[in-house]
Amino acid sequence: MPYQFLDLILPYAILIDLILIGILWLSTKPVKQKHQSIIYGLAVLAFIVFSFFKLLFTVPHPIASTPVDLEIRSNSTYTSLYYLTDSKNEPKVFWKDHIIGKVKEQSFDLENSLPDGLTIACKFDGVWYFTSIPMNIERVSSIVIEKSNFEIAQPEIINAID
Repeated sequence: MPYQFLDLILPYAILIDLILIGILWLSTKPVKQKHQSIIYGLAVLAFIVFSFFKLLFTVPHPIASTPVDLEIRSNSTYTSLYYLTDSKNEPKVFWKDHIIGKVKEQSFDLENSLPDGLTIACKFDGVWYFTSIPMNIERVSSIVIEKSNFEIAQPEIINAID
């Protein structure tokens, strides 16, 4: 079972690991002195202790990533889209995309960003519209960016985009 860090801990863990690597590198300089051996030993011990400490802040995930594909077709040569997901019962924009050309294939991580499906919002004639697409691992989803495939956006979606 793979383990992943919580988002808040990751930058600090990387920084501490880089500092420990720097200490190890400095302690292996050609000049051999007694304190270099002590610093080297302390740095190795710090790596071991910090590794156990990092285990306290990891979260188990049964699958690290399950990519799903979405084929987007557009009648226009340039289209802007907003991808939304449900965060604490409110829509939240997690990606703005531009389609240059008529077709684009986009991959998403099913576990992290699409547990309840994908909501896409875009503007037609200056008015926001949205549609929801159920995403699952068994098939590739597709959508045609046309006004008839979308509904007028709710105020919550417009607020999320703004």
